[in-house]
Amino acid sequence: MGDTVAMRKSVDGTIPTDRVTFIGDSDIEFWEEFGNFTKHFPDAVNIGIGGGTMMDLAQHIEGTMLAVTPKDFVVACSGENDFFDDTRTAKSVFKNFQKAVDVILRSKNKPRLIWLSTKPEPSSKAFYKKYTIYDDLVKEMAEALAKEKEAPPIVVMDMWALLKSNGNQRSNYNAEDGLHMTTQGYDFVTPLVQAVIAGKIGKTRGEWCLSTPAASKDGAGYVSEPAPAAPTA
Repeated sequence: MGDTVAMRKSVDGTIPTDRVTFIGDSDIEFWEEFGNFTKHFPDAVNIGIGGGTMMDLAQHIEGTMLAVTPKDFVVACSGENDFFDDTRTAKSVFKNFQKAVDVILRSKNKPRLIWLSTKPEPSSKAFYKKYTIYDDLVKEMAEALAKEKEAPPIVVMDMWALLKSNGNQRSNYNAEDGLHMTTQGYDFVTPLVQAVIAGKIGKTRGEWCLSTPAASKDGAGYVSEPAPAAPTA
């Protein structure tokens, strides 16, 4: 389940369980190195795997949930790497998303999901159209599930809208490879995730999609309304 599991094992060698769990690809794994993960999420566990795909996550999700038994929230990001395989469509990636999410939401502690959408990576412009279709399918599912519960089972962080709302600073969030986030990028995303975990936002069915950060005294005031679709060119 990734090197980050080994990094965060307890002293007796067991995998930390029953806590907020971060899963997915390198955007999750690199939170350890570039996002000061341990400081910001001291009671959470990070089992992100660089290069991981949504297909990988769907294949291993049953065992992962049994091993880690996430509690309260799973924070996840996956799907972008799938599109390096030309045979995978947005709909096929979404089917694996559905499979993984179903297992997550039904797992032992019934955690909710904080989902980070795709993001406008400078090196992935060829995939933007697929990203948009994929994100829209995820949003449709999140919105439908939100209608059934008081607190939305899936809280989508619309990275396109969030980064756009922060104006020219967006370029500072991209690493030199044009794929990953810098420390500044994680510094922007971290308070949003913390606010959902703390129950400050994303706690009512109308807050299933977070798209616009807004200033407030505690830094946790956010407008949560669906954003326009990401650009396709």
